[in-house]
Amino acid sequence: MTSPARRTAHRTAAAAVGLVMAASLGVSAPTATAQASADPGCETDVSHARLAFGHTMDREPNAVSQAQVAAVERQLAPALARVPARGLAPVEIRVFAHIIKPTNPRSNKGATREMVRDQIAVLNEAFGGETSGSSVDTPFTFRLQSTSVTRKSTWYAWPMKADGSETGTVKKAKRQLHRGTKADLNLYTAEIGGGILGYARFPFQGNTALDGVVLLDETLPGGSAVGTLGPYNQGDTGTHEVGHWLGLFHTFQGGCIAPGDGVDDTPAQNNGDNIFYCGNWPDDSTNPDDTCLSDPGVDPVRNFMSYGVDTCLNQFTPGQDANMQAAWTAFRAP
Repeated sequence: MTSPARRTAHRTAAAAVGLVMAASLGVSAPTATAQASADPGCETDVSHARLAFGHTMDREPNAVSQAQVAAVERQLAPALARVPARGLAPVEIRVFAHIIKPTNPRSNKGATREMVRDQIAVLNEAFGGETSGSSVDTPFTFRLQSTSVTRKSTWYAWPMKADGSETGTVKKAKRQLHRGTKADLNLYTAEIGGGILGYARFPFQGNTALDGVVLLDETLPGGSAVGTLGPYNQGDTGTHEVGHWLGLFHTFQGGCIAPGDGVDDTPAQNNGDNIFYCGNWPDDSTNPDDTCLSDPGVDPVRNFMSYGVDTCLNQFTPGQDANMQAAWTAFRAP
């Protein structure tokens, strides 16, 4: 296992290619561009997922429309005004971790307590600005409050609907396991159906019992999730999904169409296969593209809210930090 203390040096390495996708990812051919599908302005069962390169889904499950992004930005505006000029005081978020395993006690599938502890360390590095010289130090830290272990094969399979929404089985598991309030992070690990690396609920959604972040267990530090472009097993699916949990959209949200992700310092990025690469698609060894000439600036391919492999992602921006603080103030603060 790569220790959290050593991961900072590894994060800036170029993505390795030619590796075999782990069977647990359930992926094959490259996908078409993700499409927005959610109903504008509605309170829906919307989540944001992280997909691996080569995912077979035609579009991202429960993608967010630009109308919804604009609506959320309007809600965040008053909250931004309430955030002090120097930013929020330190915010410690309690984490209730829920490890789900197969019913058979002899099965070695599922995350371990050590993997969960390492995942929390990864979150604290990422949100503490320790992953690169250009990443912002946010006010958010994470403290593991408790770790439950549930052996139930029907839950471990974590079945998802074809459209990427949660089945009744998944909702039942969440309702029984969830602890705390919307200010607390509930973190579920399982063998997610549909080949999804992870997904999260946004802070502006209701129904606290369904809130939280769900991770494919093999994406936690020490897991086996490795794709054709490199590793997904160093914990940055967790970082990416907690970013959604704190209100961030993908850097490529809406492609080149305003308002994009609603963050001024993440240049617009075309939404295609290029989002999976650290460099100039399809030659990952060169500098990133500028795929949206209408919004100058190279694609933010190393941003935690992009889709690169874990060794690629190492940055949050000041604008993203401001949006997370506003979302916390508006939707999650006790």
